[in-house]
Amino acid sequence: MLQITEEHELIALSKALACIKFNFDNYEKVVELAASPFIGELYKRTCDALEEFLKKRNIPYQTEWEGIETIPHYLNAIFIHISNTDDWNILSNKSKRGRIIDMAFPYTIKEETIHDLISKGDKFHSNIKNKILKLFVFYKKGASLDTIIWDINNMNNVPYSNSEVENFLKELMAEQKIILKNELWFLSE
Repeated sequence: MLQITEEHELIALSKALACIKFNFDNYEKVVELAASPFIGELYKRTCDALEEFLKKRNIPYQTEWEGIETIPHYLNAIFIHISNTDDWNILSNKSKRGRIIDMAFPYTIKEETIHDLISKGDKFHSNIKNKILKLFVFYKKGASLDTIIWDINNMNNVPYSNSEVENFLKELMAEQKIILKNELWFLSE
């Protein structure tokens, strides 16, 4: 089992985990780490260990963190996580709220901000399904998954993974708006 016994090691680990959660230029490269509940839990345990370590040495430690609202690019990082959450549309508001609080850790987050992020996430995931439906006007003979992914990613600033687009298509199929025949997607008649 890994043991960290030096203050500078805990501080370095804490900073590295914060970078993974909130600072990234290419989301596709860090998605598995940045939005991982395991990274979030490791970050919590690291902060707790750092607090305990510093208290034993009578070194002041910040137990109350500032509101994440004061760091706009961290709020943006949370929205990027939300926009890349494949199952966002099927989560309950309670689950969405919990995920946002976990993503914001160790910072505090206002209820109003949580509500705004949930609304933005709902709108974002709803809009992409509408964009997909609009594409079907041009797909007279149906479209393959690869074609739809390519077209959607050319329409958006935020690229979607194959599984995300496939999940949106499945949701639209469940709503009986599109159908799948011979590996091609069509508008329902």
